[in-house]
Amino acid sequence: MFCISLGTNDFELAKKHIQNAQMAEVRLDLTRFNKDQIAGLCKMNRSLIFTYRKNTSFTDEARIDALKTAIELQAGWIDLDIEEGSVFLDRIFAKIRGSKHTKLILSYHNFEHCPTNEKLYDVILSAAKYSPDLIKIACMSHGIRDNKRILRFNTDFSNVLAFCMGSEGKSTRALSLLIGAPFSYVALPDQQTAPGQMTIEEMEIMLNEFRQKSGISNK
Repeated sequence: MFCISLGTNDFELAKKHIQNAQMAEVRLDLTRFNKDQIAGLCKMNRSLIFTYRKNTSFTDEARIDALKTAIELQAGWIDLDIEEGSVFLDRIFAKIRGSKHTKLILSYHNFEHCPTNEKLYDVILSAAKYSPDLIKIACMSHGIRDNKRILRFNTDFSNVLAFCMGSEGKSTRALSLLIGAPFSYVALPDQQTAPGQMTIEEMEIMLNEFRQKSGISNK
């Protein structure tokens, strides 16, 4: 499954893609959609992930308020960065715990390198206390060794989605799907929200190449 990561503040364009998407991530820190717009998107697609990354341009209270709105409107997922402060995490987690519809993703990002396995195990242990439905690990790749290490987390843990970022890590976005990842992030043309994201078309081409090499059916 492909998850379209949306960072456009063009609401009509966002609606167009969300309406036809199996799954989509709404980056509220980039789109700046208001409560009414969030409500409209939730009604269109119940598989949306709402993410509001920390930024000096807005307060934690504004982020908490927007994410709580998405939860109240029965959003499919909320994605929180594991390195957020404990007060922020606890407040959103308490709201999700009272919801029958919204699932929790706890994510870890490293935009510089791929940490040791020990560090990543610690991240997973730290996330586990919140009982997330999914733990996302995204690290910058500097070569095939990083890629191989990261991909193993998808098979070693049943609730971990792991892949590498950057040009060196593109292959992991496709290969993770082939080894059981629930979804992989894709971008709109010329609108990447993270390094190494591919469009749906680019991802399909890469997947087909890997399938042909391995003899895996497209069905």
